[in-house]
This record gives sequence, C-alpha cells and structure tokens, in this order.
Amino acid sequence: MKRAIPVVVLSIAGLVPVWRYTPSTPVTTPSASSSSGSSSGTGVKGPTVNTSKGPVQVQVTFDGDRITAVKMLQQPNHPQTTAAVPKLVAETLKAQSADIDTVSGATITSDAYKKSLQAAIDSNHANSKSSASSSGSASSDDSGQTVSGPTVNTSKGPVQVQVTFDGDEITAVKMLQQPNHPQTTAAVPKLVAETLKAQSADIDTVSGATITSDAYKKSLQAAIDSNHANSKSSASSSGSASSDDSGQTVSGPTVNTSKGPVQVQVTFDGDEITAVKMLQQPNHPQTTAAVPKLVAETLKAQSADIDTVSGATITSDAYKKSLQAAIDEEG
Repeated sequence: MKRAIPVVVLSIAGLVPVWRYTPSTPVTTPSASSSSGSSSGTGVKGPTVNTSKGPVQVQVTFDGDRITAVKMLQQPNHPQTTAAVPKLVAETLKAQSADIDTVSGATITSDAYKKSLQAAIDSNHANSKSSASSSGSASSDDSGQTVSGPTVNTSKGPVQVQVTFDGDEITAVKMLQQPNHPQTTAAVPKLVAETLKAQSADIDTVSGATITSDAYKKSLQAAIDSNHANSKSSASSSGSASSDDSGQTVSGPTVNTSKGPVQVQVTFDGDEITAVKMLQQPNHPQTTAAVPKLVAETLKAQSADIDTVSGATITSDAYKKSLQAAIDEEG
C-alpha cells in the first residue's frame, strides 16, 4: 500500500503540466476580434508579403476608418510568429494604424505584417474617397458633366480618370483604371484631394508614386481640356444658332493628317466670323487642348492667319487649311 502512494502522486503531478498547457495552445485572438467586428464593418484583405519564414497576409475589418478587427489569412508556422500575432493585433487596434512596434524575436513577421496591414488601410482609405467622389458625381449629374480622360499606360499599369464638372468647376474625380500597387493605392486619395483643391492638374507628384502621379495628371489634364473644348463648342453652337437669321454656316473641307481628319464649320455674320465648330478632329490630348486656343485666336484675328499651337502643329495646320477654305468660300 505504501508503494502505491508515490505512483498515484506522480500520476497526478504528471497531469498538472498537461492541464496548464491546454488553454495556451490556440491563438484565436485575431479570429475572435474579426468575428466581433465583421457584422458592421468592411473587410479588406492586404497583399501577401513573402518572407524567408513564409507568407504573411492580413484581413482588416473597418467601421468607416476605424479598425475593428484584424485576422491573419497567412502566417509562418513558427513559435515566434504564433506568439507575436496577438501582440501585433492588440497594438494595431490600440494605435489604429500600422505604426506599431516590431515584436522582439519576430522581426521578419512583424515587418511583413505591417506592410500587409498598411496596404489594407490604404485600400480602405482609397475606397472611402472613391465612394465620396462617386457620391459627388451623382449629386452633380443634373448640372454637371462627366468626362473620361484617356488611358495612360505606364510600367506599373494603366491609369485613367473620370472627372465630373459643374461648368468649369471640378466636383469629383474617380479612378477608372489604376495599378494594383500599395503606393498607388496610398497616392490616389492625395491626388484627388489636391485636384479638388487646385481645380487643375497643376498639382504635386506624390512621393513614392511618381509614375502613377504623372499618368494621373496627364489623364486629368486631357479630361479638363476636353471639358473646356466642349464648353467652347457649346458656346460656338449657341453663337451659330443665334446668328442663323442674319448669318451663314460654311463647312470647310476635311483635311486628312497622320493624326486623323480635321474639319471645321464656320458661322459668318456678313464677313465677320461669329463661331467655329469642329466637325472632325483627332482623338488626341494635344488636339483636345489645342482646339479652344485655335478657335479663340480665330475669333480674335477674324482670319486663318493665326499662330500654330505648340505641341499640336499637325492639327493646327490642318485646322487653318479647313478654316481658310471656309473663309474663301464665304468670300
């Protein structure tokens, strides 16, 4: 009987570490957090960041701009990572950003976590801005006009904007195409905000996203020019209609160029040129920008003896030929 006592004691003692170990095995803090916030928030997946330890990817749940949950979609199967994740998630929820400390002993995982997290935050921010822009565009549909800029191809991917105008005022900018890249995602809201503030494409390049910024500004400028040309064309059309009783409309010949056909329609009141309208023109940013200048110069000079627009020499020359022929026909 005395020999049985130590055996029983050892058996009970052996159960103690097993009992203590069980609760610490599952690391479920992120999942629990995600579940608690997913019902009222938006889930955004960050990109997969490959490391020497394995891939890292997070999914973040937002309520507006507030981070309500973070869940690991991919993480290295490593004790340090398992121990680090709850700390990273807790710090994220506290800081409400990716500006958190690296967990000691899990530097690689921490850095990858923060990269994936930051991209998800940037994506949510861009989506919020895009929604705001879309709302602004919808609200101005009755009094505004939506113009799509051309697609600008870059080494990172295509960039294209859609701009909503109320007259000459830019009321909204929406991205139709953009590179799937963290820097681009972070840059777009800044570019849109600067555009609405400056009311032009004369804005600063976003640091770290130079290629996208330059392409954005090109597409934006073309949309602005197109809206400006459309406004001028509408004004010219109005002028033409108002002078129909006492004037005459003459179409110049089509002048074919390497950029495309060019043809003008000129309205006269006696010998006075009262309006010029483009019947055909190349679908090109330089042409779109040049036409309002050519028309304005024509109305000022009252002739085809006007300067060529820099950067649109071919279109300018063709415009003047079609214009001169219309003037000659009227004369």
